[in-house]
Amino acid sequence: MTVATYLFDPLCGWCYGAAPVVERLAAAGTGVELLPVGLAEEARPIDAEFAGLIWGIDRRIWSHTGQPFTAAYRALLFSGLAVYDAWPATLAVIAVARTRPERQLDAFSALQIARFVMGRDTGDALVVETVLREIGLRNAADLLAAANPVLIAAADAAVIRGRRLLRENQTDGVPALLLDGDRQAAQFLGAKALMDSLDIRAPDPALTLT
Repeated sequence: MTVATYLFDPLCGWCYGAAPVVERLAAAGTGVELLPVGLAEEARPIDAEFAGLIWGIDRRIWSHTGQPFTAAYRALLFSGLAVYDAWPATLAVIAVARTRPERQLDAFSALQIARFVMGRDTGDALVVETVLREIGLRNAADLLAAANPVLIAAADAAVIRGRRLLRENQTDGVPALLLDGDRQAAQFLGAKALMDSLDIRAPDPALTLT
């Protein structure tokens, strides 16, 4: 059986853009393990300048992949209230891996949709906990709410492993994918190769949302 290790950051727009690739792999029967890399070392308030930088990148992602970044998400970015903090969503993904591993990809997708489509602040631990409860992952939500020390240690270990895989494959960007099959050598797809594998394109988002 082929297993895909998907290296990601939960607030990474390109990782959201690559979601169709990962979903196709899972639908084809490939086992998918989500492994965070912790791109942001510390939480950072999203001021107007930072919001403009993020939005500019996200417009490019939208144009390249067809994955929508909505007006609600843009409003979140420019609200002056959001914080760029990937740690709550990182903990959530690991909590699901420990409690309902078969639903890890479901949880990750729900968190991406909550942020990039619905405009909910997934840098806020309470919002992330609520999303988990909404999709029926109560045990994972309880671990997150309790700031469970075993969960935190597991998330730290996962980030260390993810960063090591990036270094070993001489890349520092996500998304990235490591495919390992029983009958073939492991194949590593860095961010560019992974994004080039997308076969969809969208109209220039400047035509619909500025």
